[in-house]
Amino acid sequence: NRLSGAPLRTIATSVSESERPRMQVLDMRHTKLVDEETDGKSLAMCACVPSLVKLSIVGSDLGNGGLACFASNIATQCDHLTELNLAACSLSTGCGSHLANIVRHFPRLERLGVRLNSLRNDDADLLLTALHTHRHLQHLFLQDNELDNCITGTVVNMLRARREHLDHSTPDARDQPLSCFTIYLTGNDVNMDLLQDVARSGVCGIDVIFLGSRYVTGDSVKEVSIESLVQRFGGKLNEVVPDNMMTALAERIATDTSLEYISLRDNKITSNGARILPQSGLAFNSTLQYVDLSFNKIKLPGAVALLQAVASTQSRVRALVLYENPVFQDVGQHGGDDDDDDGDLQLMMSLLPQCVNLQVLLLGKTGMTDATGTAVLLAIKHLPQIRWISVSNNQLGDRAASALSDVLKTNSSLKRINMADNDVTDDGVKCLLACAEVMSVEGVWLGGNPCSADLLQPPLHYSKFWYSSEMVEEYIGL
Repeated sequence: NRLSGAPLRTIATSVSESERPRMQVLDMRHTKLVDEETDGKSLAMCACVPSLVKLSIVGSDLGNGGLACFASNIATQCDHLTELNLAACSLSTGCGSHLANIVRHFPRLERLGVRLNSLRNDDADLLLTALHTHRHLQHLFLQDNELDNCITGTVVNMLRARREHLDHSTPDARDQPLSCFTIYLTGNDVNMDLLQDVARSGVCGIDVIFLGSRYVTGDSVKEVSIESLVQRFGGKLNEVVPDNMMTALAERIATDTSLEYISLRDNKITSNGARILPQSGLAFNSTLQYVDLSFNKIKLPGAVALLQAVASTQSRVRALVLYENPVFQDVGQHGGDDDDDDGDLQLMMSLLPQCVNLQVLLLGKTGMTDATGTAVLLAIKHLPQIRWISVSNNQLGDRAASALSDVLKTNSSLKRINMADNDVTDDGVKCLLACAEVMSVEGVWLGGNPCSADLLQPPLHYSKFWYSSEMVEEYIGL
């Protein structure tokens, strides 16, 4: 949209002057702001609304000038805002002081996003310095800026200052320790030396530095630390974990008796690499509960190997995320020797009902057809603990929708179903509506399907359901 000037001021004025404001989320992604001074002031008015919890202006043309007006017009400390997303807002060199002022104005901020801008080291220095005594920030998103290894000292100083601030807090404050801090630096000109320096500083016990899928972490953090495994694979952070590192990583998993969550998302792991994980330890780690391998190159044989591990009696895995992997893309498309895919599909369908601890299964954008999607849905029909399944961004049609209606008639544990961006028509919706009275679900999301939005009624929603790792963790109780 082009929401600027008078319309934005009208929104800001009406909400800020309300005696009982209720607005909790203001999402203005890709809204073009063209008047820096007035729009920055209007955004500040919105941000000061006491009910507001999340503010997103991703993809706007706010710029340094608009950011300065935004920061200077926040009159007092605002204890309500917990999430501010300024990604892709045309921020450039010189914005650091304004970001620092914003952090000081929002002491309860938990997530700050400034990715996809043009921040330099000086800007990051000012921002990170402002975080020395900020007790609540948990996630700082700095991906895809113009930072390099020279920020190492600033990162170390910030982590040390947060620790010292905790040590000098009042007894009451010490009872509420600083939140675990995660800084995301993917897509900058920073290499593994930063990990080494921070690890050597000895101040990372309550913190995580996330560089692609590489972590340096302390004992209090659930994620696996693979810094020691990847230190010999230097280079920039967009050089990601390949198959030839999976053996070492799997051995690390097998010997970690406290590991609950491993994320290897957004790498180049293929079916060969995926097979190595269960062969070396995944099935034998009784503490591992959440495995995220989204955005990789895992095909059906790799997915089958993972499910064999999840279905084993030793496994306690409750969430498996394979979003945007080509798991099903070759099924039924070849002849001759390549028909092994069909055998793997049958094996997968026989394994799914055995994953009795599985609560979350996210298979969005995996190349499912209507036939494979139908098979997957029917395979989870009798899973006793399944609560959330995603099959979005595939090619599921009315046959899969009919299968889902059959599942929902008998499986009362299933609560969230994401079928957005598929090929479900009004006929499929009618199948689901026919069993609406016996559904015990939070929602079935069908946004982006060629069906009539007017036909849908709760718990069917013509909208899309976006997930995050934090949502999955919360859902399974980590």
